[in-house]
Order: sequence, then C-alpha cells, then structure tokens
Amino acid sequence: MHNLLSHIVTAVLLVLALPLQAAPRHIPFTHPGPLLPDSSNFVTASLVVIAPGPNTVSAMGHSAIRLECPVHNLDYCFTLENDPSYSMLAFILGKTPTHDIAIPTQEFMKEFIRDNRRVTQHELNLTLHEKQELWRAADNEFTNDGHRLFNYSYTGTDNCTSICYELIERSLIDDKIVVDEIPPILQENNGDYFRFMSRRSPWVRFLLITLAGTACDETWHMRNRMAPELTLGKTK
Repeated sequence: MHNLLSHIVTAVLLVLALPLQAAPRHIPFTHPGPLLPDSSNFVTASLVVIAPGPNTVSAMGHSAIRLECPVHNLDYCFTLENDPSYSMLAFILGKTPTHDIAIPTQEFMKEFIRDNRRVTQHELNLTLHEKQELWRAADNEFTNDGHRLFNYSYTGTDNCTSICYELIERSLIDDKIVVDEIPPILQENNGDYFRFMSRRSPWVRFLLITLAGTACDETWHMRNRMAPELTLGKTK
C-alpha cells in the first residue's frame, strides 16, 4: 500500500469510493468476480464511513472495516458497538462499554439504510498479502467477544475510527502510512473541535461543551480525537 492514509487521521489513498445505497435485502460484493489471474481481487478490503446519526452517541458518525471474499461468499464488517443506554457524560469521559463485533455486512448496514444515513465505502489500496494480514488481524481482534471502553478523550484511543486505523497499520508489510494533509480542526482546542464535530446538532453541542467543562481549553492528541468524517481528506 503506497501512501494509504494518515498515521494520525487524515487522507485515504483510494482506488474506489462509492456510496452504498442498496436496499437492506441486498448489499452487493464490491468485486463480484470473476477471479483475476493474479488473484488480486480474491479479498477486498475497505474502510466504511457512516454519516452522523440522530442521537448523542451516533453524532460523530461511525467507521468499520469491510472485508470481502466472494469466492467463499464471505462479507463482514469489523467494528466497535456502543451500548446506547449509557449517557453522553459516560461517552465524553471514556466510560461507555463497547463490544468488538464481526458482523455480516448485510446485517451491519440495515440500521444505517433504514435511518437514511449516508454510507460511503473506500476501498484500500493494499496488496493481496496485506489484505490477508488485515483479515487475520481483524479476526484476532473482533471474534473473541472482546470488551473495551469507548474512549474519545484524554489518553484513550479506543474508538471506532482509531481501531480501524490500527488494524490497517498492522497489515502493512513494507509500506507505511503517511500524512497528506491534517484537517486544521484537529489542531484546535477541544472546545472548537467539539463545536465543529457537533455542528449539525445544537443539543449535542450543548452536551459536549457543558460536560467537557475545562477540558474544552485543552488540546488532546490528534489520535485521541479521530472521527469518521475526518478520514475523508484529500487523496493522492
């Protein structure tokens, strides 16, 4: 993979970027076949980005890794699943329990299509070996019913977007992730960052600024403030 995406959170080098607008009954394979002579399309790896949702926990959007192998009829998304019963305060303080999930793409997409949330897929420019390594890392990470705290602040880095990037990093063989352009908002203090990320919902903005309190004057590390929409920077 050459210049794939930012080591922190920025641009993605894409060979494909397409909206997934199919009905819930049918999410097609990205490359249904036939298998190419070099087997390069044996596995397809993509970053899936979901637009922000209507409640506080979904206000930042969502990210997942999608891995497909049409030859064996396999199509899964790997991500973190939040417990929606927890409060926004728990979300801000990094106290929201999550589950590691590996879920069929068909099932994963139903909620977002039902709620009319935009879903965009970005195919990753990985070699076949790197895609196989990514699948192995995703299996190890997400098929053991693991639990963690969704941590969007302070020293924590466990959120849906950061986990996707970490998995991609693990899959690289001789390549590396480089920065194209860092979104300027990541260099602002937390108050400005929260205002930008919650710009679609005054209620969520009120909660974020109120509950964050004096942390609004701080500037947490960029990696701790990963968010789905910030992955959609310039491509190379």
